[in-house]
Amino acid sequence: MDVDATGHVVGRKVVYEHPPEGHYGQLVIGHVGDALFVPGFRNGKPVACHFNWTLIFTGGSKRPRTG
Repeated sequence: MDVDATGHVVGRKVVYEHPPEGHYGQLVIGHVGDALFVPGFRNGKPVACHFNWTLIFTGGSKRPRTG
C-alpha cells in the first residue's frame, strides 16, 4: 500500500491471497481507498510511505455440516 504525506491511499494491490478463488483481496482493496492513514514521518515531518498490510480473515469455529 502506498500512502501520501496527507495520509490518503494513492496505491494498493493484492500480493497474495488464499484461496485465490475467494477474491477477498479485491473486495478489500476496493474499499481501502476510502481509508485515511497516519502517514510516515521523517525528521518530525509527514512523508509518503509504502507498507505491506496483512489481513487474515477467519471463519466461525465450527465447520458447516454437509450431506
